Amino acid sequence: MATKQKQKIVADSLPVAQTSINIVNGFRKTGIFPYNANIFCEDEFSPSFITDRPDPETVELEKGHPEHARMSNTEPNSTPSASTSQAESEPGIRNKENELVDLTDIFSPEIVRPYPKARPRKITKTNRRKRKTAVLTDTPEKNALQEQQNKATKKAKKTKKNID
Repeated sequence: MATKQKQKIVADSLPVAQTSINIVNGFRKTGIFPYNANIFCEDEFSPSFITDRPDPETVELEKGHPEHARMSNTEPNSTPSASTSQAESEPGIRNKENELVDLTDIFSPEIVRPYPKARPRKITKTNRRKRKTAVLTDTPEKNALQEQQNKATKKAKKTKKNID
């Protein structure tokens, strides 16, 4: 395909693709504008489960009472319908938002063999000297580096002599 053919293809298709409607729909689909915090489902985040690292505070809280967990409804409540208002008024029906669930009754493969988790990141300290920005091949900088190297080699020789 020649360059002129590529230019013709781009010249024909680019104005059609770069319409304001396509641009706005691209932002709307991803939830950028207008902002939509619930654009992605929880299922779409499940592949990242292995690399989840819990905060130290949440781990301590879970160790305190692991047998009970509070269920919460993540969907925002819209206007109450007739069926929900009747369910709240009846004394025998509980609200699902405040219901406690016994975790010992729930069975999953993770209980038998937990999924592997990523280890915490190692904090490595590097003792690198910080320098100012300079062209190291310029004569003054080059001479200063040469002096530093000479001092370092002299110190190394002196310590070797003292050890022997």
